[in-house]
Amino acid sequence: MSNILRYSTRRGIQTSPMIGLLGKSFANVEGSVRYLAPELAMTDVFEDAFKNIMFDLVREALSQEQAAKLTLEAIIGVSSMAEQVRTLARDVTNRELTVQLNEVQGRRSRREDREDERARAMRRTLAGLGAAALWLDHRKQKI
Repeated sequence: MSNILRYSTRRGIQTSPMIGLLGKSFANVEGSVRYLAPELAMTDVFEDAFKNIMFDLVREALSQEQAAKLTLEAIIGVSSMAEQVRTLARDVTNRELTVQLNEVQGRRSRREDREDERARAMRRTLAGLGAAALWLDHRKQKI
C-alpha cells in the first residue's frame, strides 16, 4: 500500500487520504490477527469476503430501485427539455443569448446533497477496495 502512495506521489498523482488510512488499518488488523490467531491468513479471509462485497455492490448498482430512479430522472429531464429548447430559441432570435463560463452553484435539496455524499462515499469505498486488491495481488506475487 505504501508503494502505491509513494509511486503516485512521485508522479504527481493525488490520492485520497483514505487510501493511506486503509493501508494502515490493514496492517494493524493483520498484526492483531497474527497475534491472536496465527493459523488465519488475513489475505485469504479478505479475498473470500472481497468477492461477496463486490458482487453485492454491483447487485445494488443494478437493482430495480436504481433503474426506477434513472427512469424517473430521464422522464423529468425529457419533460423539462421542451421548455428549455423554447427558451434557448427565443433568446437566440432576440439576440439575448448569454453563456456563463463560471460554475454557478444552484439551490439543491438536502436529499440531493445526501445522494451526492453517498455517491462520493461509494467511489471512495470502491477506490479503497481497488487499492486493497492491488495490495493483495502484490503480496501474493511476493509469496
